[in-house]
Amino acid sequence: MTDRELRKLRRIDLLELLIQQDEEMEELKMRLKRAEEQLAAREIDVKQAGSLAEASISISGVMEAAENAAKLYLENIQAMQRRQEAACLQMEQESRRKAEALLEETRLRCRRMEEEAKSHAGCVQDLTAGEKHAEAERDTRLRPSGPRASLSGLAFIS
Repeated sequence: MTDRELRKLRRIDLLELLIQQDEEMEELKMRLKRAEEQLAAREIDVKQAGSLAEASISISGVMEAAENAAKLYLENIQAMQRRQEAACLQMEQESRRKAEALLEETRLRCRRMEEEAKSHAGCVQDLTAGEKHAEAERDTRLRPSGPRASLSGLAFIS
């Protein structure tokens, strides 16, 4: 409307126009508020999408870190296994050396015992020979000698 048309209107018409414009303004305010809310929601969606992208990037970083940790764990396990194998091999070699030393010591003891047994056997033979000789002497002393001895031997034979 032009200024001229407005001047021709009555007060009631002007008030109705003001009320009508006020209603339009309220409606426009409501539409603006909804548009701002939608804009804010879209910004949140955009931010979430950005954070989702960041999350996926950080997840891939986490996965990479987990993969590196798994590799490191396997390397540590393999190193520990090698150390255990080396320790076991060393213990086995040491046990073998000790067993060989004990076996050699046992052989030496057996030889000494055999030598002692042989020397004792010689002594026993000497003792037995000495005992036989002593017995023979005792027997000769106990036998009667002279003419009677020969007669007693004949009497015993008959």
